[in-house]
Amino acid sequence: SVKTTLSKHEIVSIGLVDEIMFQPFIDGALRTVDPESGENSVLDFSQQSRIGIESFISEKKAAFDRLGVSSMWIRNREQYMDDLANEFSKLNRIKKR
Repeated sequence: SVKTTLSKHEIVSIGLVDEIMFQPFIDGALRTVDPESGENSVLDFSQQSRIGIESFISEKKAAFDRLGVSSMWIRNREQYMDDLANEFSKLNRIKKR
């Protein structure tokens, strides 16, 4: 379980966010079948274009916070390594307090 792991280790979720993730590749719904379970599901992409990156990040961050897992979100761009180093630097400052 996450709580057991957190008692012995620090877990940091790193999300890499790309602008293209928020541009719908189809408009409407797509029916899928899980190859392992055979379960049918419908993915609705009609609302996807209305979901902004910031709301996506805040929802995911809140979910990790509820689990007690640190998270950082890096935007996919040419110099993302600097962003990653800055986020780890912030994390270390927070943990030392």
